Amino acid sequence: MSVQTTRRGPVTHITLNNPDKRNAFDNTIIEALIDAFQQAGSDDGRVIVLDAAGKHFSAGADLNWMRAMGALDEQENRADALRLATLMDTIDRAGKPVIVRVQGAAYGGALGLICAAD
Repeated sequence: MSVQTTRRGPVTHITLNNPDKRNAFDNTIIEALIDAFQQAGSDDGRVIVLDAAGKHFSAGADLNWMRAMGALDEQENRADALRLATLMDTIDRAGKPVIVRVQGAAYGGALGLICAAD
């Protein structure tokens, strides 16, 4: 599983867990993150921590996914971009503090995750 959610007392941890790919994300991980943040935002926890397994926080978008994006038409590309925007908005509006624990490298879209947090 590439996204794991665990609860430790009042803290909900959302963990990027694909260290073999440096926690790079694609549309599946974006959807999993949206779901995780929506659930964490509505539970009775007090804070959300986004972290990552392995040596690096995230290399940003998976290059194979980005390559496949080049084959999409304008409408599909727009829909994909809106899903990423939805993720950032979901983090921003989580309704409780969101802390990001960053280790190692953080590139590209990973900076968006960091900037959307508190």
